[in-house]
Amino acid sequence: MGHKTWGEIMGKNIGRVCALVMLVAGTLVSVGAGRAGATAAAPACTATTEYRYAMVIPGTPAVTATQYRVRTRAALYGTEEIKSILGWDFVDGGTTSVAGQTVAGHWAAGDAGTWYVIPAVIINIVWGPSGVPPSVLGTGTVSLSAYGGPQVVVHYDAHQVTTDDGYTAWGPWSGWSTDDPGADTDTQQAQSRTVVVTPAVPDQTIYYVPNTWDSTTLTDANWTTDILPAPWYVVDQRTVTVAAACVIPAGHDTHPSGEASLSCGPSTSKVTLKVRRDGTLHGHQVRAKIRIGGLQPGATASGTATLIGPSARKHVPASAPRVGTVRFRHGNGTAAVALRVTRPGHYAWVISADGSSTRCRPPALAHRPRPDITHVPTGYDGEVAVAGRHAVPALSIPALGIHASVRTVGSSAGSMNVPGGAHTVGWLASSAAPGELIGTTVVAGHVSDRSDHPGALWNLRDAARGQVVTLDGHRFRVRSVSSYLRSKPLPRSLFATTGAHRLVLITCTGRESLPGGHFHYTRNLVVVATPIR
Repeated sequence: MGHKTWGEIMGKNIGRVCALVMLVAGTLVSVGAGRAGATAAAPACTATTEYRYAMVIPGTPAVTATQYRVRTRAALYGTEEIKSILGWDFVDGGTTSVAGQTVAGHWAAGDAGTWYVIPAVIINIVWGPSGVPPSVLGTGTVSLSAYGGPQVVVHYDAHQVTTDDGYTAWGPWSGWSTDDPGADTDTQQAQSRTVVVTPAVPDQTIYYVPNTWDSTTLTDANWTTDILPAPWYVVDQRTVTVAAACVIPAGHDTHPSGEASLSCGPSTSKVTLKVRRDGTLHGHQVRAKIRIGGLQPGATASGTATLIGPSARKHVPASAPRVGTVRFRHGNGTAAVALRVTRPGHYAWVISADGSSTRCRPPALAHRPRPDITHVPTGYDGEVAVAGRHAVPALSIPALGIHASVRTVGSSAGSMNVPGGAHTVGWLASSAAPGELIGTTVVAGHVSDRSDHPGALWNLRDAARGQVVTLDGHRFRVRSVSSYLRSKPLPRSLFATTGAHRLVLITCTGRESLPGGHFHYTRNLVVVATPIR
């Protein structure tokens, strides 16, 4: 029996095409199935895009300084003493005080048998306008301290000459200093130079490594499915399959024949997205299972699974963004599909095969973990003043005159870490980020400082329904104002990470005066606002 061509096989089987019926949450979908024996059962197919990220840490320019050195000379008085001393020389560097005047240079021991000339500027300072008395001319001994040197007795040889130059010769240069001596004069000359105090630091490129320190080299450890915000940027990307031989190229479906039924549903209805310290989120896989049955032994069914979302509504609209699409081919049994998500909200799998499609139900919900917060300490107790610090305003309530900078804060021991500066508010990193589709964004700040001077949220006491709040460019409208005793835990619902998106502002109210000029706030003021669509 000779070999048959693929066209002959197709011609004989074209009339045997049957519908593969997929039952998804009660909905039937026609799906093409493979002829028994035409192909072996393939493993479940999942494909994920991985990225490698880099960030450039800006360097710093070199820090330089200008240094100066000077040399001086003195005016002559008609005569000039030429005096040499044995074994000591006046050299460059530093300064020396001579008769109360500062001269550039310093005394240093020289060769014991060599005569060195004392600079004329020093001679002129010592004797002044009256000139050199004849008694000191010739040879003799003198203490070098008379010329600004150490207490050392030296031999000298001196004689006097008449001069009309008007100035002594220039003395040696002083040491380098950052003191600017000013412009040159008849008796002073200056030189300058630029020196590097701190060398320049070049830009440094670092590479993201999931769940650990970043690296300075690019390796396989840098691959991640995380979606990172700027200033991180993508260096390269790749598509990775979870199971070998599971990607089905377009145009390579099995030869249709047989009849099967499929049903699907997510393996979990909720996934929790881990939160980094800065409030950004790690990705998490959203999975679904496609159960296939009714196929002839060895036959396979193929199709696509598309994940759409996130959506603020449990019923994810068809217009929701597409996370990605996974192609699958599988025989009787269960095919698993998964894609990574990084944003909170509702997601839905759409299964398509043979021109028809349906959704897996119920949809999956991705959310932040609920913060374990019971108290928000936004009121000081005491009277010691502390200074606030301003940054770029990010929270604004124009009707109340509130404009405050916002810092990212965490929590400890069930208490939110409210910024210490009374003029800065804190966004709880584990709560919803402004503009997310679900969950509560929690922002808290002090009503006053330790001396009861107004803090960032001092005017929040006048909040009223309908006022507009802007946080990081997102607009909200005040819906309710309430207060709770600080001695009791705040309602857990204020920190929900699921449900409709909203903004909760928390500060203190209920001021009580205490003996000794102290004060205390007894209640938390809570303002709830919802997004303006």
